[in-house]
Amino acid sequence: MIKVADENVKDKINETSAPQKRTESFGSYKEHTIDAKNRLFIPAKMRNKLGSTFRVFCPIDGSDCLYIYSDEEWSKIAESVINTQNFDMQRLFFGGMVEVEPDKQGRITIPTEFCEFAGLKKNVVVAGVGKRLEIWDADKYYKTMERARNIRQTFDYSQIQF
Repeated sequence: MIKVADENVKDKINETSAPQKRTESFGSYKEHTIDAKNRLFIPAKMRNKLGSTFRVFCPIDGSDCLYIYSDEEWSKIAESVINTQNFDMQRLFFGGMVEVEPDKQGRITIPTEFCEFAGLKKNVVVAGVGKRLEIWDADKYYKTMERARNIRQTFDYSQIQF
């Protein structure tokens, strides 16, 4: 055991040796189908990161998909919306969210109006995008990804640490 005489140094050692909390993030994508009852299977690895319940959200940023957030991540976003004190924005924001809990087969039920909002038909893609999942109509997803591939040459990669 190393003896440290200076308490400030001792505190610095403890700070740097403490385990860092890992940020959960989502990546990849999976193709699935929505059944006649609007049930969608969420892959086990994704469910494990989300927790036992999570939030499905109709984004207000113009995206043509649905977002899925863990309860923890949703709490952070919700707090920032509440702090705006803009009640019209809060009504719009919170009115487009539903809490879901997967059934024993790992499926969630998406409200009909949410499916209509995102144009979800039978074939969908569940895509990991950092701190959230996105649910896309499969055709829209692949068109969006093609557009993304076409603009990647102009992206400023200096903001990212590889």
